[in-house]
Amino acid sequence: MTSDLLDFAGRGGRIRLVASPHLTREDVAEITAAYERRDEIIAKALERTILESDDQVPFGILGFLISRSALEIKIAVVEDGTGGLGLYHEKMGLFTDSAGDFVAFSGSANESINGLVSNFESISVFRSWELADSDRAEEHRLDFTELWDNRTSFLTVLDFPTAAKRRLIEAYQRTRAEVSPLRSSQPTLSAGYGLPELPPGIVLRSYQDEAIVSWAKAGGKGILSMATGTGKTITALALMSRVFDALHADGKSLVAIVSCPFKTLVEQWSHEAELFGITPVKCFESKAIWLPRAEQAVRAATRGSVPFVLLICTNDTLRSEAFQILLSEVQAEASIFIADEVHNLGAEFNSSALPRHIALRLGLSATPERWKDEIGTKAIYDYFGEPVYHLGLKEAIELKALTPYRYHPILVRLSHDEMQQYIELSQQIQKCSFIDDSGSIGFDDNEPLKILLIRRARLLTGASGKLAALKSALEPYKNDTQTLLYCAEGRPGDSGEDDPKHIEATLRIVGHDLGMRADVYTSETNADTRRQLLARFQTGDIQALLAMRCLDEGVDLPVARRAFIMASSSNPRQFIQRRGRLLRRAPNKDRADIFDFIVIPPSSELPEESFSIERALIRSELRRVIEFASIAENGPAAMARLLDLRREYHLLDVA
Repeated sequence: MTSDLLDFAGRGGRIRLVASPHLTREDVAEITAAYERRDEIIAKALERTILESDDQVPFGILGFLISRSALEIKIAVVEDGTGGLGLYHEKMGLFTDSAGDFVAFSGSANESINGLVSNFESISVFRSWELADSDRAEEHRLDFTELWDNRTSFLTVLDFPTAAKRRLIEAYQRTRAEVSPLRSSQPTLSAGYGLPELPPGIVLRSYQDEAIVSWAKAGGKGILSMATGTGKTITALALMSRVFDALHADGKSLVAIVSCPFKTLVEQWSHEAELFGITPVKCFESKAIWLPRAEQAVRAATRGSVPFVLLICTNDTLRSEAFQILLSEVQAEASIFIADEVHNLGAEFNSSALPRHIALRLGLSATPERWKDEIGTKAIYDYFGEPVYHLGLKEAIELKALTPYRYHPILVRLSHDEMQQYIELSQQIQKCSFIDDSGSIGFDDNEPLKILLIRRARLLTGASGKLAALKSALEPYKNDTQTLLYCAEGRPGDSGEDDPKHIEATLRIVGHDLGMRADVYTSETNADTRRQLLARFQTGDIQALLAMRCLDEGVDLPVARRAFIMASSSNPRQFIQRRGRLLRRAPNKDRADIFDFIVIPPSSELPEESFSIERALIRSELRRVIEFASIAENGPAAMARLLDLRREYHLLDVA
C-alpha cells in the first residue's frame, strides 16, 4: 500500500487529509485552562507524536509527500460546548479523477483477520457517475468540502502547524534510504541514463585537457574562462566522464546537474551529451513532464541501480521549488554541479539557488566577471572558486581553435538635428558628471541622470547615418551568404512613433534595396520559427539574419562569416560574446569579417565646456575598438582608420 501511495503521488496525485491529534489528558487539561494556547499545545503534541515514535518510516513517507506538495493536512478537534475536547474519528473520503468523476466512501475496515472477519467492519462506496449513487456521492463531497473549509458544526479545523510539518520532513530526511526504494515499482524511463565516455570521433585539444587537469588540481572547484567557441561544453562533458570513471571505480553512482541560462543552450547541451552516450533529462517548462523523470533518475542513482544520471535545466528551473527539493535528495559526495555561462548566476535571485551541499563545482564562461557588479562576481567566485584556467581570444586563434578575423571600424557622424539633441542631452548630463583622477568619467547616482544617459545612448545606437553606411559596406557582399546583422533597438535617429523601428529599416535596406534573402530573429520569434530560421541560415537559404540581442548567447552558428554590428552596449561581455560567436570554426571557413559601426560626435560642434566629458566617453569606447583591432589580421590598417579620431580628441595615448 505504501508504494502504491507514493506511486500515486509520483503520477501527479494530490491528497487532502483531515486528522485528529493524539492529545493526552495533560494536553486537554492545559487547553481547558488556557484555551488561547490551543494551537500551540496541539502543535507540541503532534511534534511529540512524531519524535517519540519508534518507527519513523510512516512519518518519513508523510514528510516526503508534503515536501512534494502532494499532501495537505489539517487538524480537526471536537468541541463539546463546555470547553472540553473530543476525538475526531469520522472515516470518509473521496477519489477524483482528471475528468471530474469521483468515488466517495464512508466507514473503515481494519486490514487484519479480526477487523475483516470478527468485527464485521465495512466501507460504503458511492460512485458519482452511477444514477443510484450520485446523490449520496455528492452529499459526501459537500460534507468533505465543508469540513475542509471549517464549516462543520461542533468541529474546529486548523491548519497543520508549521513546526510539525518541519518534523515530518526531517523524518523523511532520516528515513530517505528506506522511503525512496518504495518508488522502484514505477516503469523504467530511459531519459537520464547512459555511461559518459569520449566519442570516438572527438579528440581533446591540449588546452582542453590542461583545463580539466587544472580543475582537478584545484580540488574539483573552479571556473574555466575560455573564449567563446573553444569547446567549453565538450571540455565539461569530458571532465564529467573522468569524474564518473573515478566514482564508478569505487562502486558509486554519479548525478550530474548542468544549469544553463536559456532553453536553446539546454538543447545544445543535450545534443552534445548524446554524442557522449548520455540521454539526459531536460528540465524546463512543464514540471509535470520533467519532474517525474528527474525524480526517478535521481532516486535510481541514489539506490545504485544506475551508475550515472544527467539533469540539464535552465536557471529558471534551478530556482524553482520543485527542483530545489529534488536537489536536496542528491548525495553531496556523488554529484557535480556545472553552470554554463556562469556569469548569469551572479544575480542575487540566481545565486541563492546554488546547491551548497554539492562539493564538485564547475563554472564555464568566456567572461566570468559581471560587468559593474563586484558583489555578483564575488558571489560566483565564493561558490565556484576563481578561474583555474584561462584561454583568451588571441591564444585561441594562435592555437587554431578559432578562426582569424579582419576588423573594419566604420565611423558614423551624427546628423545636424541629432547633433543638436546630443548637445542638449550632454549639457544636462554634464551637470551631474565629473572626471576622476584616472581620466575616467564619473556620475552622480540619481534616477533623472540615468534617464538622460539612456536617451543619449539610444540616440547614438540609432543614428540615422548608420543605415547609409550599412548599405555601402554591405553592397560588396550582397550575393554572399551567412551574414549576421546586430541591429539597434528603437527607431533610427530622431524618428517619431509612426516611423519604422531600426530593425525594420535595416531589413528594408538589406532585403529590398540590396535584394538579399533576409529575415529577423528577435525575442518575439517563437521557438519553432527560430529553429527554422537558423536551419535556413546554415544552408544559405537565408543570406542574412537580423537580430538585436537574441544572438548574443545560446545560439551556435559556426557557419557565420561576417557580422555587421550596428549597435552594442557598453558592457564588454556583449561584444566579446558576439565576436567569439562569429569566430567558431567551420568547413571552408578561413576567416571572418567584423564591421563595427561607431558613432562619434564631431568635436568642432561641441561646446568647449563639454569637450572633456566627451573625450572621456570616447576614451572608453576607443578601448573596446582598439581591443578588437589588436587581435585582427588587419590590425595596423584598422588602427590607421582611427588615427584622425584619436588626434581630434587628443587620445593618441590610448592603447
